[in-house]
Amino acid sequence: MALAADKLCKCKSWKDVGVSVDLVYTACSQYRFLQTVEQYPQLYSGVTAVNAVRRYETLWLPLVAANSSDTLSPPLDIEWAWHCHMLSPVAYRDDCMSLFGKLLDHRYLWEDGRNAATDAARKLWQSAYGSQPFVVDLADTTTRSSEFRSHLEYD
Repeated sequence: MALAADKLCKCKSWKDVGVSVDLVYTACSQYRFLQTVEQYPQLYSGVTAVNAVRRYETLWLPLVAANSSDTLSPPLDIEWAWHCHMLSPVAYRDDCMSLFGKLLDHRYLWEDGRNAATDAARKLWQSAYGSQPFVVDLADTTTRSSEFRSHLEYD
């Protein structure tokens, strides 16, 4: 269900918008993240991309929902799928509400705090999923099936 933009933002002017992050730092971090993703064009389509969405949807989101008070940082393939999902904020909100009954916060960590948040996520992942690897070889397209069909929305 898409909402009109005027219903999403109650602000009358850009001056009414509160910003709680350092925009320059965040933009630079995003740029570095996108440069890293660009090194793996297989994340854009094919079995590697499908596997990233599968891992994000069936493993990562439930893990985050169950541990929402923790600061967690995913591996690159899942971070990319999360990034893409959040580019459609209404669909992201609706999917989170439908699947988990709450909006899952995504604190983007690309530099400061990322190592600790990745280690915490890896421990939770291994506890929850055992033999499912936390980090996958993004260049390996031989061992994955592209038959997964996502139930998430994206426009």
